[in-house]
Amino acid sequence: MHRSMRAALALTAALCLCGCGRTSTVTEVKPDGSFVRTLTFRGQPPAEGEGAIVMGPTVDTLFELPGGAAWKVTREKKDNELVITAVRTFPAGTAAQQDIALKAKGKAPMGRLIVNSVAIRQIASGRWEYRETLRWQGERPKELVNPDPQMLQAIKAALPANLATDANVRDVAQIAVRGLWRLLFGPGDPLLSQLLMHPDLAERKLKRLATQVMTATLEQKFGNQLSGESRAAIARRIVEQGLESTKSLTQEKANPNAAPQKEEDEPAGMVAMAFTVKLPGKIVSSNGDVDEASGEVFWALYGQAAAVGDVEMVAVCETGR
Repeated sequence: MHRSMRAALALTAALCLCGCGRTSTVTEVKPDGSFVRTLTFRGQPPAEGEGAIVMGPTVDTLFELPGGAAWKVTREKKDNELVITAVRTFPAGTAAQQDIALKAKGKAPMGRLIVNSVAIRQIASGRWEYRETLRWQGERPKELVNPDPQMLQAIKAALPANLATDANVRDVAQIAVRGLWRLLFGPGDPLLSQLLMHPDLAERKLKRLATQVMTATLEQKFGNQLSGESRAAIARRIVEQGLESTKSLTQEKANPNAAPQKEEDEPAGMVAMAFTVKLPGKIVSSNGDVDEASGEVFWALYGQAAAVGDVEMVAVCETGR
């Protein structure tokens, strides 16, 4: 957990310094299974004029934008941002493939860090399913590949001696990091946003939710080898040490004299992403936030969420209800 939280603080600092892009997607499904995609990309415009300087990535360097005759694309400047909107209608039975693609600086197929796919299908009479998947294609963040040594030490110290083997400690760390990563980056209510805007509130929420993740991790790994009371106590100790270890890093990142990030360390996946689907019937199941009044389902996340595994956004409606 230590390094995941450190990564969040580092990325937050980077966002404060240079900003980043964001994208929103609205999918409107028709009763016959056809659907309309409206994609909006926002960010800094490219430099204009000789000697012009742009701090941080621009819309065109962050996104591989949709193109072709089927797309209606408009570009406008609004509030010092470049806003690009792309609209396309897909016939029933077709799928949208990679109409959202975030560019990669490192190694990734076709230079795409994150790509998507969208399918609308009839799963039963009168029932339609929307499924959109985000897939990470680039190199995994180092925080997910190599567990933080301090985290390993904290887990080893907190576990009973008979369970504190190196293999067990590493397994617990890897399971926990995946859960904590999704807390920070979504989908759901990404805590990264609150780390930026309201750090005191974010720390309290992160401590509570991280303890829940760690408790569930211990149950998944050890089952009845640990009592419920023991799992909760061990989880609290690990999380408290993790929060304490980030204080010095927070001060370091806030230091205006700190060394700037290298280009290869820039948070390429740190794009705020929002997805909305409008279905032609009553929502009967979903893993997103449902607006009962409008019949819409919403998901919010940062691109980094896909680094731990595919992000699946699913909603099912029933017509005639």
